[in-house]
Order: sequence, then structure tokens, then C-alpha cells
Amino acid sequence: MNDGNDQAEWKSSPVTWPSWWQVDLGETGPLGRLLTVRVIQPVTVKLDSSGTIKP
Repeated sequence: MNDGNDQAEWKSSPVTWPSWWQVDLGETGPLGRLLTVRVIQPVTVKLDSSGTIKP
């Protein structure tokens, strides 16, 4: 068991993770589009079912 290596990997992970996260969560990123669809669609469906949305 080499705890030194585990700590090194753990410290480097948070550094690379936000970069990947920000890129994919951008407006054109795959996750960004997924979240946009998942956040906006339920609201649209609720408003549409109650007849408040005008096409």
C-alpha cells in the first residue's frame, strides 16, 4: 500500500475535474445541453398542460 501515490492522485483529480466540468457544462457542452433540456422541458410541459404557454 503506497499512501503517497493515493494522495498524489487525489490532489491532482480536483485540479483536472473542474476544467472538464466547466467545458462540458458550457452552453455548447454535451452536459450543458442535457441539463438545459432537463431543466427547461419539465417547466415547459407543466406550463403547456395548464395552457399558459403560447406557441
